[in-house]
Amino acid sequence: MLNGLIATARGLFGSPSGVEREAVYAPELLSPRAGGVYLVGDVHGCFALYHQIETMIAAEVAQGGAPAMLVLLGDMVDRGPDTARLLDHLMQKPPSGLARLCLRGNHEEMMLRFLTDPEHDTEWLEFGGAATLASYGITPAIWHRTGRAQRRVLLEAHIPQEHYNFLSHLPHSAQYGTFFLAHAGLNPDAAPTAQTAYDLLWSRTATDPDRLPYGISHVFHGHIPHSVIDCARAVIGLDTGAYATGRLSALGIAATGAARLIQTAPDRQDPLITKVASFPTP
Repeated sequence: MLNGLIATARGLFGSPSGVEREAVYAPELLSPRAGGVYLVGDVHGCFALYHQIETMIAAEVAQGGAPAMLVLLGDMVDRGPDTARLLDHLMQKPPSGLARLCLRGNHEEMMLRFLTDPEHDTEWLEFGGAATLASYGITPAIWHRTGRAQRRVLLEAHIPQEHYNFLSHLPHSAQYGTFFLAHAGLNPDAAPTAQTAYDLLWSRTATDPDRLPYGISHVFHGHIPHSVIDCARAVIGLDTGAYATGRLSALGIAATGAARLIQTAPDRQDPLITKVASFPTP
């Protein structure tokens, strides 16, 4: 199943017309925390899986007594069943001791485009948007029997303005010490402060680990599902196709650099935890 997802991710669609290839976005600079950082791959509307991981992380942080940073690497929305519930949750105050940052992914970008102009961005519905609308109570049957002139009214009646505002203000990337965090990685030929929306949200060209910009030791991203996460690389993808596999992945990196891979499993109530290669202290 995951091999099919990988093929789809690589070849089904590229970035839509109008994606910014000139405007640049500097990363949001994050202060390293005594409790380290946790990075979560593409959730895609799988609230139950995300809640498992966040609950475990919150318990660890409470036990350790040191504040930590939690970063979602984009594509929180679409494909899975509970986008509306997940966004409600992410807009609330995070558990004690955790600072939570959500990055923009290409699916958040597509959703925003659709909500702004639903008649000209209907391809979003084919790439997971239909599941998102259903999570707000707009089933395909309701959508198709609603006249074009009334569809914007339908969206406004079901999707809270607060959700639109939340999505609109998601940063394109972040930097945590020497770690660069973005949904699709970065363009190694440009500085971290000179990345475009295409580079950060849409590019499917693997970042060359031998050509990282000065000051960046590792790049962490989502965007393309992987069957195996190789934590020995300098460029690490954390998308494991959660909506289809039941496997949501996160990486916890302590202030000492010690790291653990945290993954849900369809047949378990608690995430699996695996020690992996250490990282330089950020």
